[in-house]
Amino acid sequence: MNKILTKYSTTSDNTFAPMLILVIAFMFLGVLNVFNRFFIFTYISIIIFFVYTQGEFKADKSFVALLLFGTFMLIFSPYSQEKLTSLAKPFTYCFAYVIGYNFISYGKKTSIREFINAQRLSRLIIVIMVIAPFLHLLLNAVTNSAVESTSRNTIDFWTGKAMSATGQMVLGALTVGLFTAAMFSKSGFLIKALSTVMFLVVMAYNLTLAGRTLIILAAGVLLVAFIFTCIILRNFKLFLKTLIFTALIVLAVWYAWSINAFGIEETVKNSNLYQRFFGTWKMEVYQDVRFENKLYYLSNLLRFPFGGQNISTELGDYAHGIFLDIYDEGGVFSFLPLFAYMSFAVVRFFKILAAKNFTSDTKLYVLCIYTVFFVEFCIEPIFQGMPWFFATFCFLDGINANLLRQNAKFPRKLIRR
Repeated sequence: MNKILTKYSTTSDNTFAPMLILVIAFMFLGVLNVFNRFFIFTYISIIIFFVYTQGEFKADKSFVALLLFGTFMLIFSPYSQEKLTSLAKPFTYCFAYVIGYNFISYGKKTSIREFINAQRLSRLIIVIMVIAPFLHLLLNAVTNSAVESTSRNTIDFWTGKAMSATGQMVLGALTVGLFTAAMFSKSGFLIKALSTVMFLVVMAYNLTLAGRTLIILAAGVLLVAFIFTCIILRNFKLFLKTLIFTALIVLAVWYAWSINAFGIEETVKNSNLYQRFFGTWKMEVYQDVRFENKLYYLSNLLRFPFGGQNISTELGDYAHGIFLDIYDEGGVFSFLPLFAYMSFAVVRFFKILAAKNFTSDTKLYVLCIYTVFFVEFCIEPIFQGMPWFFATFCFLDGINANLLRQNAKFPRKLIRR
């Protein structure tokens, strides 16, 4: 136990408060979206956290932006005042961020060892937060395993109702980022093996969901990680190891296909994914309405500056992007603080990648996980269908914002890559 505390401790006395374990446990349940009530678990976490800190916490301009965002959504969104719980939802994001921002505590004078331990802890929290939506997806996969469905929208474990394929693919999206980060980093065998199994489960369930997003996302994140490792980190040894490991996975899949192991060929050809693009559904891989939706939204923004969900009502679909969807729902006043917060987050993202005292592992985890978040924010109706996803981002972004603040205390490079 002492060894574990020393590895993750960010204070000189190697302590990690049990109350913080409760906080992360309830955040885990929130990201797992138990009974579709993610915001309730976030509020429980913030109450526990306030009790633990006796109401003392630090905040920054990102918290202020999210607080303003929640306030304006409460005023202008047509859904915020439907019932009592709806009043609380818009503020979930600023609370998730402030928990993350204050979660890792430091001694009065932070040493480089404590800072490295804080980075280890941040990566562990990322793993925990990725496992939560994966378990939700796994529960859905098991729930629907006995049913031979020709529909992409399968039954959700928590609600017992049909859940969109888009929503279920988002459950597996962060697994793609974790798998890629684990493969390229110096993560231990356990994390690499766990993330590989999780990734294969996600891709197997995607045969039913028939989504191209996960496949394109996996290829894109893999390419970004390859470029970052080779050109920015210049770690050709790690690049070569990862390339060999990736090639072995591809060869294993190809061999399994060639011998039709476990009936894999029939399974794939009878799947919704195959039928959608190569079989009876006859849909082109590049066929998508998202771009046309965005153009329609852009051409109608000035008509509804105060939101009200008017554009989506007219079109019958969302813009599939957080900025346009929020403008439609909460108007320009909700859009501006959200845009400000995301601008701060993007700047943080690049600062971490360029920082001298962030380890290569931390940079790879941030690169891969944030890339997944940013891509999904641009192509899916996150607030309308998967608000837990944005809350998760705010929590992890708060942790990274705190790390970046601590990094400013070290004016020169003190660690090796």
